[in-house]
Amino acid sequence: MCKKLTTLFLILISSVAFSQTNAEMKEQSSNRLAKFDKELNIVYQKIMKNTSGIKKENIRKAQIAWLKYRDLHCECESKEHEGGSLESLIYIECLATMTKERVKELKIFL
Repeated sequence: MCKKLTTLFLILISSVAFSQTNAEMKEQSSNRLAKFDKELNIVYQKIMKNTSGIKKENIRKAQIAWLKYRDLHCECESKEHEGGSLESLIYIECLATMTKERVKELKIFL
């Protein structure tokens, strides 16, 4: 599973990498992650404010589990390039991509 997403990511970044340094790409990915993380927190807080009881508790538990899954999955993705210059870039980009998708998933509860 990890290898499939890494391959897709490498194809994507190779198309723009020729004109950017690794540091520039990491900065862009970090900015994307910050944007999606902020959006995730806003959506999550709205859900928690407007939900109660068992549903609220289940969403909270699911979010905690999802965060652990996201971090481990992205670690798996990046470890295929352990020690290389792309390791941290792949990790950050994976976090950003998964966080963006999680925002979409959580919006169904609004």
